[in-house]
Amino acid sequence: MGNLPDSLLNSSNYLQELDVSHNYIYGPLPGWLGNLSRLISLAMTNNCLEGPVSHMNYGNWTNFNLLDNNIHGSVPNIFSPSSLQHVHLQNNGLKGPMSKAFSNCSSLVTLDVSYNHLTGAIPEWIGGLSNLGALLLEGNQFEGRIPKLQRLSIMGFSHNILSGQIRSCFDNITFARENEPYERNWEVFLSGIDLSCN
Repeated sequence: MGNLPDSLLNSSNYLQELDVSHNYIYGPLPGWLGNLSRLISLAMTNNCLEGPVSHMNYGNWTNFNLLDNNIHGSVPNIFSPSSLQHVHLQNNGLKGPMSKAFSNCSSLVTLDVSYNHLTGAIPEWIGGLSNLGALLLEGNQFEGRIPKLQRLSIMGFSHNILSGQIRSCFDNITFARENEPYERNWEVFLSGIDLSCN
């Protein structure tokens, strides 16, 4: 219970993975986490973190997991490490458009921002993330059409304000490729939105 202790900075030369999930850690996400030079994975699931996502150096991070907290504000345009593979920000209070937040994360495999208050169009750059296998956007207020996508195996668009034709956004998707992690987990969630099948 309490804030994340800044004494963790003493571990900056060797700490690679930090998982403090399911505690009662509260307060803002500390900016000094970006000074942990060897950190590649952060998991703080199911805590009481609040405030915006901090502007910090995300270095060579591969995993960023803040699901089930009270993080709010916009998704900042600060996620640029090409090494980032898994982002879990679901069930927070994020709002506003996605803008270009993860557009430079070329290694991204999982992007889950479901159950926030995100608005605007689903960005076209999502269709260009060639390694993306799971895209979960349900429970927001995204509007308009779903952009053309590729290689996805798990998709969640339910409970948004989307419209347009299903076929036009799924034409380029290859659901199964040999030796890929999502090969057997094809799931598409489209309930609660207004899409046609023409």
